[in-house]
Formats: sequence, structure tokens, C-alpha cells
Amino acid sequence: MKESVTTADCQIDLRYLRSVTENDEIFIIKIIEKVIQQIPECMLQMDEHFENNNLDRLKAVAHKMANSMMTVGIKKAEKALHEIEDNIAHEQDLELLKELISTVKTTCELAMADLMTEKQNLEKANEQTTN
Repeated sequence: MKESVTTADCQIDLRYLRSVTENDEIFIIKIIEKVIQQIPECMLQMDEHFENNNLDRLKAVAHKMANSMMTVGIKKAEKALHEIEDNIAHEQDLELLKELISTVKTTCELAMADLMTEKQNLEKANEQTTN
């Protein structure tokens, strides 16, 4: 049964990132840029590995992406990515994997706008403090 994705599921939460970077806005901007760049690349790789039934590589991409989702606080995507890893390690239910990948895609696509907005806001704030 496909789980729906709500706007609330796609919100970012940068508390963890702020904590580990000691609120270093320049570093936070770099991390957000990296995640924004990584999301489309990883989604393409996940689709490709799923279509080619290369589950070990799919699991590796899910693991990498889960860490990024944890960093920027996209909880629904992080949870689905961990479920992908667990599914591959144990059940290998391809229909469930397909649904989980879809959940990750939808969640990340919606969260990208928030990430870009947050990055722009941080850049503006940083610009003002340096002038």
C-alpha cells in the first residue's frame, strides 16, 4: 500500500546540521549545496540500479543518501532510505522497493525548494554581515 507524502513530510530541519557545524553558516551553505547537487544524481542512480536489478548498488546509494537526508533533516526520505537498505538486506520485496523509491523521490523533489530557499536566505544573511 503506497504511503502518501504530505508537505510536512518534506520540510527540512537544520537543527542537527547547525549543531554539528556550530552554526557556521558558510559551511552550512556548502553542505546544502552538496545535498542539492546530490539528490538528482542519487535519484537517477537509484532508478537505474532498480531497473537493472543491481540491489547491492541500490543499497549503497540509499545508504549514502540517507546520511544526507539525516544531515538536512528530511525525516520521511531518511526513513524510506533506511527501509530500502533493510528491504534489500532481508526481504528483497521489489514492489515495496519501488514504492519506497517513489516516496524518496516525491519527498526530495518537494524538499529541494526548501533547501534552495534556505541556502539563499543564508547567503543573504551572510552577505549582510560581511558588508
